[in-house]
Amino acid sequence: MIKLIIFDLDGVLVDAKEIHYNALNTALKNIDKKYVIGRDEHLSIYDGNPTRTKLKLLSQNKGLPYELHDKVWEDKQNLTIQMINDLEEDKRLIKVLEQLEQDGYVLCCATNSVRHSATIQLTRRGFIDHLEFIFTNQDVVNPKPNTEIYLRCMIKAGVSSFTAGHNLPQETSWPRLLGDKLGLNTICKAVNGQSFDSIFLNTINHLSMLDSKDTLVVIGTTWSTRYSIPFDEITANVTPVDIVGENKHKSVKEKFDDKIRLDRRIASPYTLDRAEVKELHNDFYTDGDIDKPTEKKKRFDKLMMSFVHYYEHKVEFDDNLFTNEHIILNIGL
Repeated sequence: MIKLIIFDLDGVLVDAKEIHYNALNTALKNIDKKYVIGRDEHLSIYDGNPTRTKLKLLSQNKGLPYELHDKVWEDKQNLTIQMINDLEEDKRLIKVLEQLEQDGYVLCCATNSVRHSATIQLTRRGFIDHLEFIFTNQDVVNPKPNTEIYLRCMIKAGVSSFTAGHNLPQETSWPRLLGDKLGLNTICKAVNGQSFDSIFLNTINHLSMLDSKDTLVVIGTTWSTRYSIPFDEITANVTPVDIVGENKHKSVKEKFDDKIRLDRRIASPYTLDRAEVKELHNDFYTDGDIDKPTEKKKRFDKLMMSFVHYYEHKVEFDDNLFTNEHIILNIGL
């Protein structure tokens, strides 16, 4: 289900590529015409990059002095503002955005432009009131084509890249398909229900055990309201679903067998070895029989139940946790 639509600015909402191209070239020409970017080299080298990146490329390719970067950047911004002030409302696109809003989509803009320039363009075109938020190259560490700006949009809008993706057959998941296409070794060690803490702890330790040569690494995200509980050699996680038993919201769980299931749930920062993971599993169940819990398993259940009681009160009085509880329940159902 599509919940969020992220628009680029230049060439999508506003046809301002020529404005940026001409503004930069005017600023460069004022320094020396030898720095002016020709049409062909613009399309093959510079197009789509932030101005700062273009200036670095110009220094490498044409010898533009680095100490002139700030002057050229400022001149280019001023010229751009002068040019975009002449933009008029785009009534056709305004109607499109209005319809998308009525259909329930979250609309935003992600651009490599600076915030001041982007805001003026969106205002002049009549789009600003139809966008929930804007992210510019001043809001990220790594501008496009890096994916950071899109991830920030998703987090801001409260949506995820996919729902229940762990149910996909491994051979049809995008990390595996990408790894196959690139000829890289893809090792799937995904464990459903993890928290940010356990992803960080387990993933960092697991990566140190792998040969980094020709290996594709994909680190997923999770709900911010999950908590990680270290217990001996494993990490267990608590989510709002744990408060309600089997998604029925009747009682707090008393047994946490699902946290140490051998097929996918048991997670240890210390090992990837299947035999060692099985040994860990047997520490909780005599001969691996879930009907024969060991003293360690009983200790584990008491610890988890104590934390879940505490977590239940957090959900009751914290609006953010309460909202996420219902989101996760709806997915579970």
